[in-house]
Amino acid sequence: MVMLARQPVYLTYQGTRIRRARDGPLEDMSRRPKRTPNRIDQALESLVVEEAKRTGFRYRRLSSYIQRKYSIKISENTIKVILKEDR
Repeated sequence: MVMLARQPVYLTYQGTRIRRARDGPLEDMSRRPKRTPNRIDQALESLVVEEAKRTGFRYRRLSSYIQRKYSIKISENTIKVILKEDR
């Protein structure tokens, strides 16, 4: 019986990764997400950052301000994350 680490064996049993193991030496593949479906649009992010800098509002007031001014509903938590990333 051959003893292999659990991770490389698991990677070889997933669809396209089997071919990679057959073609050459077994290599670890990236585990990062290929896409982020819930990612907010870059234009909207820049709008939030610009309005936050211009008005000085934090996420609670900024959420209602953007909804009133632009008729765009963005949750307070989303604005909080955007402003935290911008720092």
